[in-house]
Amino acid sequence: MGRSRSGGHAGRPIGSTKDRFWLSEGHQERRYNHAMDFCELTIGQTTECPVCKCPTAKCIQAGVTKALGARSWWKCECGHEFTKSISPEKMAEYYLEDLQKMIDSRTQEATA
Repeated sequence: MGRSRSGGHAGRPIGSTKDRFWLSEGHQERRYNHAMDFCELTIGQTTECPVCKCPTAKCIQAGVTKALGARSWWKCECGHEFTKSISPEKMAEYYLEDLQKMIDSRTQEATA
């Protein structure tokens, strides 16, 4: 597969998430750390159980996938266990949002 004129890979839409700067090699470690922080914050949180519909399902474990997405394991008081996943693309969007907030706050500090 060759390169398209826009610099991305041929066969993918222009501007796809694979072409964005925050998926480059230089950001892999930062994205991994961001995903780990996200997972650590998820543990202990509660959500609605898909079976009994009670808001008593608690996150018992969370981790980063090889592709820098996230997966969490949940257990409800009714005994049902289930998993939730966040795609690498969605995690990259969260990373970009947090990165932009950090840049904006530093800009405000510098101009204050």
